[in-house]
Amino acid sequence: MFVFKDEESVEPTDTNKKNKKVWRILVVDDDKAVHEITQLVLSDAIIENRSLEIVSVFSSQEAQKILKNDDTFCMAFVDVVMETDHAGLELVDWIRNDLKNQSIRLILRTGQAGSAPEAKVIKEFDIRAC
Repeated sequence: MFVFKDEESVEPTDTNKKNKKVWRILVVDDDKAVHEITQLVLSDAIIENRSLEIVSVFSSQEAQKILKNDDTFCMAFVDVVMETDHAGLELVDWIRNDLKNQSIRLILRTGQAGSAPEAKVIKEFDIRAC
């Protein structure tokens, strides 16, 4: 089950159809193919009568820049290994502790087995298992 931000906190952007409510999802990954497949898989999804707007960035620095100025994302898919072996974990730490954003749901992804100690990460960064 997904729990997203309340309806009134999600506002359409210029790229959306006027007055259309969407769930905004940030994809943070340095692999272009990951963005393409994520867009392909989720492009037609409708959740609670809302479509998804997928926003792609390719580094943790890009993610920080966009998240500093935009709190309308309900979820982020974050790759653990990008610029460094722990860039994604550092981004999650920044989101939770520096940005103080506890409402965005974070989904960690990695193609590098063993790059994130699962139990520690889930507890430390409020990553909830389904």
